[in-house]
Amino acid sequence: ARTVHELEDAGVAGLHLEDQVNPKRCGHLDGKTLIGTDDMVAKVAAAAESKTDDFVLIARPDARGIEGLGASIERGNAYRAAGADMMNTVNSVSQ
Repeated sequence: ARTVHELEDAGVAGLHLEDQVNPKRCGHLDGKTLIGTDDMVAKVAAAAESKTDDFVLIARPDARGIEGLGASIERGNAYRAAGADMMNTVNSVSQ
């Protein structure tokens, strides 16, 4: 929530949240670890409750390479329901 306020105050138009454990890896690489869906939903909800209508909140599930496309879409839909303005599963492909 604090980060969203600080970004908006700085004039940033949006924020892209990913569900990887830190340190994050490129979505195309192996070796990624994900946080739990419930934990990510809580993060998205906190960010969504803090933002103004003009601020764009994008959630990106990185589950495709680990759990499959269906799981990635399910995670993305949960993030959208939690308040993300959009989701991005396209870059979550493991090669």
